[in-house]
Amino acid sequence: MKNKQYWINRAIEKDKYLERNLKKIEKELKKSYQEAIREIKKEMAFLYAENELTEYQKYHSEETIRSLESILDEMYKREEQMLQGNLINVYKDIFEKECDEFTVNISFNAVNDKLIREVIKTNWSGLTFSERIWGNGRNKLAIKVKEILNKGLKRGDSLQDMARLLANELNKDYNRALTLVHAETCWVQNQATLDSYKEADLKEYEFCAFIDHRTSEVCKKL
Repeated sequence: MKNKQYWINRAIEKDKYLERNLKKIEKELKKSYQEAIREIKKEMAFLYAENELTEYQKYHSEETIRSLESILDEMYKREEQMLQGNLINVYKDIFEKECDEFTVNISFNAVNDKLIREVIKTNWSGLTFSERIWGNGRNKLAIKVKEILNKGLKRGDSLQDMARLLANELNKDYNRALTLVHAETCWVQNQATLDSYKEADLKEYEFCAFIDHRTSEVCKKL
């Protein structure tokens, strides 16, 4: 029978795997946001062909806003697809490694993508998967973009100033997305571990938490 230290070491390795995975997805997420910022700057540049805003440009400001909202929609769709694909891979990796440790023969259905998607979409936080991904963030960001553009046009702000303000808002949303990625990935990691315990027909397990200033009160109590 393997001793307690062995399982602690395995938990540490699992956390290291998760850290590597999160760094990778963070890099991909950053690229998506940077692409959105570039597209937004392109759209706004059409309104600033001259030093002063013409009536024609003002007339087309609403069209520009719709274009910016479309860019945000595409960014959020990429975010959802990216995160869902990554969570599927995390679940598979953890589940298969744990089952292998317990010498459990995994059936095809146990690691089927469709079933894993159902696990990911579980209403574990009081919200559905799409609601957790989009939440109020998408609507708040769209309102903020419209506000910046409308006020900027009235004040006669420069393209650079408005682009900077919009980029700041997207960077705030990027930080929100990072928090989401960490929460979702950690939950899927733990769920895959628990599901592997069920597959192995384990009756008991010991909760392992690394206690530091970031450890939540819930985990401390467990």
